[in-house]
Amino acid sequence: MINHLKLLLSEIGHKGNFIKSDEIINSLNTKGYYYIPDFIIDEELKLIKDVVVDLYSNDDLVKIESNGFDKRIYGADERANFAVPKLNDKSNPLYSKFSFTSNPFHFLLLGWITSGKGNLGSGGGWHRDSPFAHQFKTILYLTDVTEDNGPFQFVEGSNNWRNNLSVAKALGKSLSDYRFTNDDIELLVKKGVIKEPQTFTSKAGGLIIADTRGLHRGKPIEVGERLAVTRYHFHKDVRSKFYK
Repeated sequence: MINHLKLLLSEIGHKGNFIKSDEIINSLNTKGYYYIPDFIIDEELKLIKDVVVDLYSNDDLVKIESNGFDKRIYGADERANFAVPKLNDKSNPLYSKFSFTSNPFHFLLLGWITSGKGNLGSGGGWHRDSPFAHQFKTILYLTDVTEDNGPFQFVEGSNNWRNNLSVAKALGKSLSDYRFTNDDIELLVKKGVIKEPQTFTSKAGGLIIADTRGLHRGKPIEVGERLAVTRYHFHKDVRSKFYK
């Protein structure tokens, strides 16, 4: 009952539900995502990528995940003075429409994933960033991403609170559970509880905006590499726990 109340209160307090005139916010409300091809291109994109690659030479910044295949730099903006102004200019006004938070917190995550046996993909498999609160994330690809290069995957409509209830019921899980196996996802699709996951392939420079309360993952990478910048937004300051 407490978990049901948490979910309900989060939904009542979600500002995005009251914004009807913004195309991106409407897409986040209905689908859970929005995609912008060629958001950053040419020399600007090359410059960003070169700076990111250079940051990875500082071992003190890098955290290794996904059995050694996912090299992350959490808080690159705060810890390494890295910035993507165009991404900030796009994200900040959108988040002000998405959330009632008057003093939001954010950070940039750099993710460099390589292929190899045992890699779990970005994020370590299917999950929700929160089982209760809506989440806002923007993902900028710095490399071309095909089906084989670990693309972002998202289950359309799974950010809807009713979907949280349906998924928990179908799997016999608690509403507070936020990690799911491939078998869980396949069963949910088979039962008609969720749609087939959307796979976001793109040329470098494509931008994905997502409400990551929805079910998502980085598909396990099969060949090559994937380099991306992700901007996280939070209604409270939880940044420090990611820097450890």
